[in-house]
Amino acid sequence: VSQAGHLEQLDRIGAGLRLRIKPYVIGGVSQLPNDHSGSTYLENNSQVGIEDIKIAITPSITADITVNPDFAQAEVDQSMVNMTRFSLFINEKREFYLEGARVFDFGAARTGRSSRPPEVIAFYSRRIGLKDSNQVPILGGAKLTGDIDGFQFGAINMQTRSQEGLAGSNFGVLRIKRRLLKRSYVGGIVTNASMTEEGGANRVAGIDGNFVLFDKLTLFGFFAESESGDKKDSNQAYQGQARWRSDTVEVDIHRLSIGKNFSPETGYIRRNDTTKHLVRFGWRPRPGNKSWIRQYHLTTTHTWFTSHRDFME
Repeated sequence: VSQAGHLEQLDRIGAGLRLRIKPYVIGGVSQLPNDHSGSTYLENNSQVGIEDIKIAITPSITADITVNPDFAQAEVDQSMVNMTRFSLFINEKREFYLEGARVFDFGAARTGRSSRPPEVIAFYSRRIGLKDSNQVPILGGAKLTGDIDGFQFGAINMQTRSQEGLAGSNFGVLRIKRRLLKRSYVGGIVTNASMTEEGGANRVAGIDGNFVLFDKLTLFGFFAESESGDKKDSNQAYQGQARWRSDTVEVDIHRLSIGKNFSPETGYIRRNDTTKHLVRFGWRPRPGNKSWIRQYHLTTTHTWFTSHRDFME
């Protein structure tokens, strides 16, 4: 770097076009039987829409707009058969929701390289435009994500169409996080799902925080409450977690409680009416420079679930 030259007279450089448009056109016709006359009729299956209009408002704020999207380029979901009493969790694969998705993380999400589904998250984007792995037409929507002066924020508003007896729904999410110190933050989230034709709404509000102290101690917690109809009790979820992680010792203790009536329509719950307890202890000694083994990993984990009636599950 000390040998690098000096760039001069660069004061009139522009940022260039900060706009990307991704439209689509589908053409198709179906020939279907007519139940009354025994003849057939043609049905137009053509569609036109915009998968994504991406606008870089500033270098750190991005807006996405979609109109009648089809998401035809998304990878097809793997076929899954659920033979358990738990809800299936399938990862999001649609580009519109994937970009900037981390800012919307809220709840007991998966950690590390674990392949197990999360126990509870407040916002699960597959609730929008998909129902039981079937596509629900989306009329349109917008997303705004950004980072300004230590504040991370994200907002989504989507509207789905009515289809085969299902009323159209509106989904809204607002997420804000404030960075503290080097690796800590506090934040909050509000979600809303409403049936635009039948009335009724489901709302969730929550706060969370993650604090890294002494470079080895991590404290994490969240509290959320849902509002849906007349369900006014047992509608909270919360978690508290403490983790000490050094090169030699790892200790993890946490408690997660999900109320019987906690119901985030825009989120995911593996099972409710349960309290999860977890205690993990790990010892990872290094035998020395002369050994052909660099480090041992010895870990024991104890996890148990109880219902809110103190029944051991």
